[in-house]
Amino acid sequence: MSCKVQHCTAPARSHGLCSKHYTRWYRHKDPHVTKNLPPGSEPYDSILKHGTKRWGECLLYLGKTNGASGYGMTYGKLLAHRVAYEKWHGPIPPGYWVDHLCHNIAAAGGECAGGGTCLHRLCVNPGHLAASTPRANTLASPLTGGKTHCRHGHEYTPENTYWQPQSRGYGYGRVCKACRQINSYRSSGTGG
Repeated sequence: MSCKVQHCTAPARSHGLCSKHYTRWYRHKDPHVTKNLPPGSEPYDSILKHGTKRWGECLLYLGKTNGASGYGMTYGKLLAHRVAYEKWHGPIPPGYWVDHLCHNIAAAGGECAGGGTCLHRLCVNPGHLAASTPRANTLASPLTGGKTHCRHGHEYTPENTYWQPQSRGYGYGRVCKACRQINSYRSSGTGG
């Protein structure tokens, strides 16, 4: 049996609707609703489609987020703050990140604890966004940049600090070489 929506030949899954039309009916109470952007539209149009709301001086993106990390997502896989930066400031230089200056100020004042619940991650206000290297981004954050020792008490010195490149799902950031060495001994079974 095919979907009961006219001109749809996909197999019916639930309530006589195919997966696509059932999802539309479940979310919007109308299987015919479409919220897709027209062909040829820019990624920034997705921010306009979902909208923003004021939160102090920030403009919070109201679309989907990428889960636990809390960053706004547009067009499926683009980070909303990066899209906003490119719209108003131009291309992001290769190897650079987009830093939320509003977060750095709030965290320094003790107003934001950071993490996945940090609303600054949804901010798309172009005046709050700046391109920076991953290292500068990490050091600018009062939550991570001000730390002088790792969680096991080893000091972050140039000789004891490894800058982890972003790869295989792991984020960029500082790694304590002493802890890294201890963990490699443990995982290799050679003691330590």
